[in-house]
Amino acid sequence: MKFIHKVFGTAISSMAPWALLLSNINSIVWMNVIRLFTLSVLTSGDQ
Repeated sequence: MKFIHKVFGTAISSMAPWALLLSNINSIVWMNVIRLFTLSVLTSGDQ
């Protein structure tokens, strides 16, 4: 039972950085999409 717990612990700890990296990339992409969307709305409102 301790062996299984250890395996899960190492798997989670090795996957954690990847999950953080993916979530960071996701948030950066969403921020850029929102920024582009707001910019296009503002520019179309000016015309």
